[in-house]
Amino acid sequence: MRLRIPVDRTCVEMFVDDGRYAHSSEVFPYLVDDRLALFAAGGTAVFRNTVIREFTV
Repeated sequence: MRLRIPVDRTCVEMFVDDGRYAHSSEVFPYLVDDRLALFAAGGTAVFRNTVIREFTV
């Protein structure tokens, strides 16, 4: 499975297998939240070939 997950200040989008499935979510993080966490709920996951890019405006 290939995931692309753009994260903005108040929006998280997820594209599975180059857009075959897509999901958007509006989020309101706490002001002290300044990190990203990858995890699996209710099971296990292996994250391979993970690339994290930070874009500045």
